[in-house]
This record gives sequence, structure tokens and C-alpha cells, in this order.
Amino acid sequence: METYRSLIQLQRELSQRKYSLRSVVEHYLEQIVVQKHLNVFLDVYEIEALAKADELQKRLNEGKPLGKL
Repeated sequence: METYRSLIQLQRELSQRKYSLRSVVEHYLEQIVVQKHLNVFLDVYEIEALAKADELQKRLNEGKPLGKL
């Protein structure tokens, strides 16, 4: 998975089902681990982020709106 420079690009590929929301969250969680030496993240809520991704993916699969972003 690539790192996105544009939210529009990410939204487009999510709507085309190129990636799942969970895979996107997992990718960015991995990036946090890889860049841990930068010491920029004080708290990372991995379990909550993955649960929210699953919840939103279910809504997306059901054709329900996800919200503004």
C-alpha cells in the first residue's frame, strides 16, 4: 500500500474497493512503528482505530454514509 498525499485519492480508491479501511489503518499503524524513533506519537490507540475501521467498513459495505471525511 502506498502512503497517500491526497485525501481525495484515498477516498477514490476506498470507494473503488481497491483497499479496505482496515488495511489503510493497518498500514498507517505500521508506519508509526517504523518511524517510532522520531518520538512523535505519545499515544496510539491501535485497538480502537482497528475497531472503528471495521465499523466504518461495515457501513460502507451496506451503502450507508460514512460522514464528512
